[in-house]
Amino acid sequence: MNIPARTVEVYSHPCADGYMEQAIYRGGAHIPVVLDGVEKAALSVQELFSED
Repeated sequence: MNIPARTVEVYSHPCADGYMEQAIYRGGAHIPVVLDGVEKAALSVQELFSED
């Protein structure tokens, strides 16, 4: 989580030089939760940063 930017950064497919893929989720986006290649759920970026 990048708190100042209110974004969630997801890095996947690690390799020797870092990660092959990066995704940045903002605002009303939903982050897929993938297990064994199957999407099982989604997290709301807005709810993660909710102040309630």
